[in-house]
Amino acid sequence: YFSTRDTSYFIYILYLFFLTIAQVTLAGYGFKYFWPNYPLINDYALPITSALAGICGIAFAIFFMHTKRFTPKLNPVLFLLIAFYVAAIVLCLLNRNSASYTILNFISLGGGLILLSASGYISLKKHYKPATFYFIAWIAFLSGSIIFVLRNLNILPYNNFTTYILYVGSAIEGILLSI
Repeated sequence: YFSTRDTSYFIYILYLFFLTIAQVTLAGYGFKYFWPNYPLINDYALPITSALAGICGIAFAIFFMHTKRFTPKLNPVLFLLIAFYVAAIVLCLLNRNSASYTILNFISLGGGLILLSASGYISLKKHYKPATFYFIAWIAFLSGSIIFVLRNLNILPYNNFTTYILYVGSAIEGILLSI
């Protein structure tokens, strides 16, 4: 960010930070290494950092793909998705984690599909090359997220593939967008 001064890159760094904390928490390493004496943090860390990663991911898409210019009708939908992520944070802080996780699962699934569709549309119909790059880079992560959410919703089975696909997808996406 300091060399490019690009706002979308700064938002992407925030996204990666929150996504990393969410995945560290999900894997149990946060409690094991960072806050072993504070189990209450685990109740809040995963839903809050997941929601913040979602918010930053959508904000990154808005800036990187210029959705206001290329898909003006979709832009309010993206802000509605952000509002749902904020609602998930509020519910978590009110000790309604079950409701928070439900919102996170559905909004991540819906948001993932919307972002994939938007990047494909902007790439193909508007011929905006960054949207093509976005689509290629994020398809791995968003596909992994969708599979992970479908597992959480008991549509797909719990197995090694559905457990670790989120990590693999986010690693591929992180590498491609960082380049």
